[in-house]
This record gives sequence, C-alpha cells and structure tokens, in this order.
Amino acid sequence: MDKDISKFINNRKKRKKIKKAMLFFILFLALFILLLGKAPFFNVKQIIINNNKIIDTQEILKLCDVYEKNIFYINTKDLTDNIKTNPYIENVALSRILPDKLVVKVEERKAIFYIKLSDGIYVLSPNLTILEKRQDIEGLNLIELIGVDGKPTNVGENITSNVKQQMISENIGEFLQINDSNVVFSSVDIKNPMGIVLNYNDIKILVGNDENLKPKLNTAINVLLDENIGLTKGYIDVSFNGSPVIKQEGGS
Repeated sequence: MDKDISKFINNRKKRKKIKKAMLFFILFLALFILLLGKAPFFNVKQIIINNNKIIDTQEILKLCDVYEKNIFYINTKDLTDNIKTNPYIENVALSRILPDKLVVKVEERKAIFYIKLSDGIYVLSPNLTILEKRQDIEGLNLIELIGVDGKPTNVGENITSNVKQQMISENIGEFLQINDSNVVFSSVDIKNPMGIVLNYNDIKILVGNDENLKPKLNTAINVLLDENIGLTKGYIDVSFNGSPVIKQEGGS
C-alpha cells in the first residue's frame, strides 16, 4: 500500500516537472521568436513589384513605405490600401520572402474609354472608374464613350452612378480587350441601353442591348473585314437573331 502511494506521488512529481519544463520551453521559444522577429535581420531591404504593365515600378514603390520595417510586423491591409490609392491599381497581393524581401503583385485597371466633359477629358476603365484627367488623348488608343450620365468628379471614383451604364461599358470593354482584329472602333454610344451603337469610320454597328454582345460584335467585325461586301459607309444591324442587315450608303 505504501509502495503504491509512493509510486503515485513520484509519478505526480514527474508530471509536474515535465509540465514545468514544457512551459519553460514554450516561453523560451516565444521569447526567442519575439526577439528574432524584431531583429534588424528581418527588416525589409528589397521590394519586388510584379505584373505592372502600365504603371511605372517607381510609382508603386513610392506607395510602399515599409523599407527597414520588420517584415513580420507590416500591416498588409494598410499597405494594400495605400497602393490601391493609385486609380490604375485594382488588386494587390503581398507575399514575404524571408528574411528581408517583400513581393508586391498588382492587378491593373486598363484604360479603354474616354469621355469629354465641361472641365476636360476623363480616361476610364471598362467599369467607368476614372483613371486620370487630361486635356487631350494624344498618344492614347482609347475609344470615346458617348451618352454616359457623367459629371466632373475625382480620380479613382466612378464617372457615373448609373449601374446599368457601368455594366454595359464593362461588357463592351471586356470584348474590346480581347479583340485581336485590326478593327478599331472610334466611339461607343450607350445612351439608350436597348440601342447601343458602335462607330467604325463612317459605319455604325447597331447592337441593340448588351445581351450576346460577343457574337454580335464578332459578326459585325467579320462583315467589316469582308472585301466582297466592301462596306465603307452605312450600317450593320446585328441587334437581332439571324443574319445581319447591311446597308451601304453613298454607293451602289
């Protein structure tokens, strides 16, 4: 009986010693990690910018105020929000490469449209976010957007609160970005959401609404490129199912 009690007490003491040892080890490890994390060895020395095709790398680096800050203690949300103050940047992904490198991968908004307002020309993304304000569009391959309920506002904001117009322009913009033909439209009129019109030289493309937009515009482009048709002035009506209506004006 006494042996059993003694054995029980000894086992209990051993368990206490093990618990104390484990607790000490955990505290030591936590302290070590804390000190190591604050060591200058982990201060950011290099920032790598990836996937930027429009914005200059130096412009993005100016928004990354984390040099010589500890890589573990960087507030990624604040840094992301700061980088996104550039209206051309839509999304940001951050990753750490230990001990001292930070990788910033950006997703840019693409300039597709421009709109003329009383105070100047606004360069717009497909969803009508204002990317910049200019006095001219020299050197830019942009398409004029007509019929938008726009008003002068700040860079980074949307030119209009009309959600339908935002959706239509985004659908058209998505197509224009993947259009690899040599047909470059000069303007898009979305004033009437049921009667969208794209202009190519002296030819109007009557699209109707923005449903089935891709096949409609592909059909129109095929007509424009068809030398046998030779359309130079007039319109192409692709607003309905079936073969397009082609009207040549000023000729036979």
